This record gives sequence, C-alpha cells and structure tokens, in this order.
Amino acid sequence: MRPDPPSRQQLAIYVIAGAVGLAFMLSGAFVSSIDLGIRIIFVLVGALVVIGVAYRAMGAIRLGISASKEGGWHVGAEFPKGYTHTLDVSPGLIEGEIPPKQGQMPPKRGVMPPKEGEIPGVRAEVQPPSEVQPPSDA
Repeated sequence: MRPDPPSRQQLAIYVIAGAVGLAFMLSGAFVSSIDLGIRIIFVLVGALVVIGVAYRAMGAIRLGISASKEGGWHVGAEFPKGYTHTLDVSPGLIEGEIPPKQGQMPPKRGVMPPKEGEIPGVRAEVQPPSEVQPPSDA
C-alpha cells in the first residue's frame, strides 16, 4: 500500500506557489531599481516559499524553521508515520451485511491447562496453621 498521491487541485496550488516563490527570488536577484535590503528580503522570502512548497509536495504535515546558536539555519519537516491510503469499502459492509466466511480457521497452538488443581507457574507460600496468630484487639 502506498500513500495517496496529491490531487490535481493540490498539484496546481503547489505549482502556483512555487512560481510565486521563484518570481520573488528572480525579482530580488535581477531588478536593480529596488534597494539592496529589499532585494535580499525578496530572495529569502522566495527561497522559503519554494522550500515550503517542496516539503508540502512531499507530504510533510508540519514545517519548522529555526536559527541555531552557531549562526546557521535549520529547516525541517515532520512526515506522517505509516500510510494514508484510501480504501474502497463495499456498500454491503456499510449496509450491515456480513460477508460469508471463506476457508478454515488456523489450528490453535499450545494446550490449555486444566481448570482444576494447581495453577501452573504460580507458587504461593502458605504458613502452617500453628504459626498463624489471631489479630489482637488492642
């Protein structure tokens, strides 16, 4: 079983968002009439949008961007564990019909202990009646 692929609508959203991110990066890199500080911000915002879209297209559920103490950046994502595959359920199961049983049950392994007598594997220490003292009423 594999994860569900993104729908056409989701793919269109990813393509549009990626194009917007690339437009930010290109405008920041090549438009010289904008101040240098704003150009750097445009490039950084475009890079973050492209990275975010790439992670979402791969199926990430939570994105995280943080700065490290050494002066670098850490970009990470949390991916779902397991698979999210859509299963088709027959209408007969929804309506409450029970499908007929097919095949034979596998044989049971092991032997159940008898219900009478000592329980196997459990040992209890019992004091003889002569050593048992009645509770005192003090």
